[in-house]
This record gives sequence, C-alpha cells and structure tokens, in this order.
Amino acid sequence: MSTRARAVEGFAGVLADLREDAGRPSFRVLAGRSGAISHTTLHEASQGRRLPSWETTVEYVRACGADPAGYRGRWEAARREVLACSRPGAAGPRRRPTAGGSGRRVLAVLGAAVATLAVLGGAEAAAHLPSAGARPAPGGAAVQAGPSSGALSPGGTHTATVRLRNTGTLTWRSYVLRRLGPPQHAEDCQTIPEVPVPATAPGATTSVPVTVTAPLHPGPCVVRFALTGPQGRRAGTEVRLRLEVG
Repeated sequence: MSTRARAVEGFAGVLADLREDAGRPSFRVLAGRSGAISHTTLHEASQGRRLPSWETTVEYVRACGADPAGYRGRWEAARREVLACSRPGAAGPRRRPTAGGSGRRVLAVLGAAVATLAVLGGAEAAAHLPSAGARPAPGGAAVQAGPSSGALSPGGTHTATVRLRNTGTLTWRSYVLRRLGPPQHAEDCQTIPEVPVPATAPGATTSVPVTVTAPLHPGPCVVRFALTGPQGRRAGTEVRLRLEVG
C-alpha cells in the first residue's frame, strides 16, 4: 500500500470509528444534523478513496457530536502525506496569475449574472459583469465584488461572504451554491460541496459565507460555484473565486 493510500485510509478509519462511537447513525441522519452537506459526501469521507476537505471533516465530526478541533491535527498530518505524494520530484509548474502581477488577491469571476463578493481574509476582489441587455431568469441573481484586505497563508482557512441579489421573480428556497469541477483533492482549495443560501425574496439581497481552506503550497487556485435550486436546476450564475496563496 502506498504512503498516500495509508494516509487517506488511516484518516477514513478515524472518521469511521467516530461514527461507531456515536451509535452508527445513518449518513442521512448525519446530513440532517449538519444541514450543510449531503449524505453522499459524508459517506464518501469515510470510505478511504480520497482525503475529505477540512470543511467536510468539520461537518462530519460535528454531526457525530464531537469537537472538530480534536481532529484538525490528524487531518493536517494526512493532508501533508497526500501532498508529498502528489508531487514526484517536483510538481509540474502551476499556472501563474495572468492578470496584473503582484500581490495576493481573491478574484471573483461571475458568469451569466452580477453578484457581490466580500472576502474576509483575502486581499483583493473583482468581478466581471454580464453584457447589458441580458434577460433575467425567473430565479436569476445579481452578484458584485468589493475590495478586502489580508493575506492567504498556506493551509489557512478564510471566509468569503458572497452577496447575492435575487433579480428574478421567484423566492429562493432551498437554494445552494454548488461547487463545480472535479472531486476535490488535497492540493486544491477546500470547501463543502454545497453551501446553503438563505431564503431570499425577489429584489432582496442575501449574504452567503463560504469557508475556504487554502492548500499547503503557494500558488493560485480556483473555486467555482453555481447558484442551484432544489431540483438541481442552475439559476444561471457562476461564482468563481481565484485565490493566491503564499
């Protein structure tokens, strides 16, 4: 068994033991206790196929009635092993930021709508607005971006507050910001897969806190979300966070 597999399976065993100690509740029960993460993600966390994100670990541990602080050290140790195994010799060159050179920053890039992003613990935020004349969808959104200050340190946890304005005709109920892209790995920025969005009436604005754990190595990373309704239907808005870690 490889070092990476031992680290991942070892941490999965820690989570599985915690669930046993909690009386072996079903993953649907754990998801209900969490209210922030799906039962499939919680199930995956204890299977040993990949290391769960810290945010997933927090929700898993809390749902089992334990304190996440007691598991941070073990998660970080497993993550270091996974990262060490992910770069044989030297990892391939990571993409460098293409816009404007210096300084740590968080860049929010929005797809078919406009949104508000304020990042706590980031450095700088910006947004690209949609072209004029776009027709609002019934569940549409508007997103903007504002400046912030601070630094993103390797392995650090930061909270971005995404401000969404409902520009459609329907009240958002049971909406989420659903993470897009492939499954998360230890070298990626870590978030929970689905971030709950508060109920929001047409014309109203809501704030959605998104917790991001930075990778242990410096460089840029991108996190993409789509505003998604209860039936999995996208509202047409993509939020992209670009973090510069170092």
